[in-house]
Amino acid sequence: MSNTNVLLLGRYGHPNDEGGVANAMQNMVRNVVKEGFDFHIFSVREGSTITTELLQTANYGIEQIRLDILPSVEGFGSRKSDCFEEGTDRLADIIMSKASSDNFNIIHVFNAYPNYVRIGEKLSERLKIPYIVSARGTDVYGHNPECDYEPDKPWFLRPLKNASIVTVLSDFQKEEVLQNLVDVGYTNIPIIKVHNGVDTDKFIPLDKVGIPNYGIRIAYTGRIRKFKRLMDIVQAVHTSRKSTADVEFDIYGPVDINGKEAFKEIQDYIETNNLSDMIRCSGGYVKNSSLAGIYRGHNLFMYSSCCEGLPNAVIEAMACGLAVALNYASGSSELLEDRNMVFETGNIGQIVAVLDYLTKNPQKLNEHGKRNREFAINHHWQNIARQYCGIYSQVGLK
Repeated sequence: MSNTNVLLLGRYGHPNDEGGVANAMQNMVRNVVKEGFDFHIFSVREGSTITTELLQTANYGIEQIRLDILPSVEGFGSRKSDCFEEGTDRLADIIMSKASSDNFNIIHVFNAYPNYVRIGEKLSERLKIPYIVSARGTDVYGHNPECDYEPDKPWFLRPLKNASIVTVLSDFQKEEVLQNLVDVGYTNIPIIKVHNGVDTDKFIPLDKVGIPNYGIRIAYTGRIRKFKRLMDIVQAVHTSRKSTADVEFDIYGPVDINGKEAFKEIQDYIETNNLSDMIRCSGGYVKNSSLAGIYRGHNLFMYSSCCEGLPNAVIEAMACGLAVALNYASGSSELLEDRNMVFETGNIGQIVAVLDYLTKNPQKLNEHGKRNREFAINHHWQNIARQYCGIYSQVGLK
């Protein structure tokens, strides 16, 4: 593949990887190649996760996309260590050996963790080509209150110093990244906002079923974690039902080791207050291919996380024609025109006010749903891919 233009580096990259970052990376790549670019993807992950099946299926089936999955090495982590430089050197050596016949023009690091960015920086020095970094969420220093970040903030951010561009997902995240860079004296790095995209052929509105007139049926899809603040919505729904509002809430998403406490808190609240007829939380995993069907029974999507870049789940729900209500810190409240659909993080009273607004103005659910579908169409991944192509060109790719 002597015509490869972009060396893409990240943890994810396998076509079967799941999750927000994985889906974004896959969709971005598949659509950018339509604009005439080639990719060589290097996915670095824990060796124990690299199975024979994973390697056998590590193929996009697209000539312009080549994929190598590499096992992590000692010292490759987002915490400061004596062998950090040695570890990132080793991985840079491996990538150089596997890409010896490629003619790269640019390096794109698809997260802002220091270990991945440091490899990108080293490859940039060796190949004498620019590198750009795409910040996604928790990889932004201090973004996630549940994350134990390396105490040495300048060290964490040091690999960004020579980046040509840092991309972010939202205005909220742009402010976070900008402040971090200012704190360590990196004031000349351009920051460009590129929203997540959505496949509007896959996520489509379907005829609603099981929603009574004037009923509000809320959905949430995503991980169940403490910082997602799902209990805020649970308590707001409980309060709204006391005022006779016809509102129900379904929580769809997996529970990992970090989400057990949050899941138990929700389940205990439902049981203690006898709310199983109006609030449901199974903790089961839902495939992307099932979401459009699930959303048939809902007309509102709510997101209350205290820290996000720009959740894929939000724009996917918009593509399916749901109204959405969001908190300011979700990273996606800028997507909404009606400020009656936005609430402050942790303010249960404001969530109740949103539900009261929709109860009194039920036509808004349909109006917002139609508007959101139109917005999503304009954010099809092909349009987002063209923005990345423009960035590649901006830093020297012809």
